[in-house]
Amino acid sequence: MKNNFVSEKAVRHFYHFENPLYTDSVSLFHRLIIGIKTFGFYIGFSIFPYPFRNYYGTNVFDLSTDINIYFIIAIVFISICTWFIYKQNNKLLLFATLLFCGCIAPFTNIGTPAPGVLAERFAYLSSMGFCLILAIIILNYIKIIKYKSLVDFFSKPLLFLLPVILICMAYVWNRNSNWNNKLTLFEHDITHLEKSSKQIAY
Repeated sequence: MKNNFVSEKAVRHFYHFENPLYTDSVSLFHRLIIGIKTFGFYIGFSIFPYPFRNYYGTNVFDLSTDINIYFIIAIVFISICTWFIYKQNNKLLLFATLLFCGCIAPFTNIGTPAPGVLAERFAYLSSMGFCLILAIIILNYIKIIKYKSLVDFFSKPLLFLLPVILICMAYVWNRNSNWNNKLTLFEHDITHLEKSSKQIAY
């Protein structure tokens, strides 16, 4: 006797408050604008990791076709990388740029809407490509430095970014304590998520 088994798979339903693109019908042009702005957000977030949130959701990020600072960041970033790759014929920089763009592309809301619109966890793999880009640029800068002492090295303009890096490191270190468990994370973030429908519902 042959038994027929029907496998039931749990289906994850997404709602408007998680990402309006699940329910709203938008054109390809609209999605491209949103994708570029989302890409710019992750670039800015990689440079200055603020704010950290456990959930973004609707109304936290502009999903209109209006041009904002994130759109400009994305265009400037791609333009600079393209110029450096062409000017220096740097294959390693090309690889790093493709790694960063390729890893973050699935979460730019162009193809499939991302749950919560944005998420720090989406940038985990792409951050390796971004760090590699910075390392290549800094390495090229260090190669042209001519200094006789360590003091001359720290007098260079690029190293003025060191205080900013240290501040970001301290902020991230302090932020990690809030990821101890879901409760501590929620208690910290709920005060900063006045526009997040899902979090307010909690």
